Amino acid sequence: MTAKRGRTGDEADGGPWPLPAHLDLPENRAVGDVLRRRPLYAHSDLADWLARVEREIGADGVHAYCPAPRAYAWEIRHTVAGLVFVVLYGQRAIAMRLPGVAGTEAREDGATPDPLFGPDWVVFEAAGIERIQRWYARASALAGAGPSGIEPQGGLA
Repeated sequence: MTAKRGRTGDEADGGPWPLPAHLDLPENRAVGDVLRRRPLYAHSDLADWLARVEREIGADGVHAYCPAPRAYAWEIRHTVAGLVFVVLYGQRAIAMRLPGVAGTEAREDGATPDPLFGPDWVVFEAAGIERIQRWYARASALAGAGPSGIEPQGGLA
């Protein structure tokens, strides 16, 4: 996983923090619209926790971005091509892009529909590392940034 931090000085800004230009893609429009309008924050423990999950599953091809780490701004995970598939916000929310059948199965496994980013997104609370590992691996595979040894099972529309 590759981490990228926001511009110097952004930490003093209270947000909202829009997506950077290289991630402002049509596929990310719903995420970008929310982040442009609302200052979302993420607890640093949440980002640290997800980084541990990523190390355990071998999250190759995944890039992390946080526009203002010292201000506890939201943090995302995206593919090399720029597709955002995870958004961290709040103290425990891990929003994942899981379209179609994957989203239905995630909701059956305890995820809730994400109220911010649209119908292809679900939210998991940061608890139950095995469950998060499983769904993170599936979300990254669907986005085309699958962890080592995990083949994508269908694509994102």
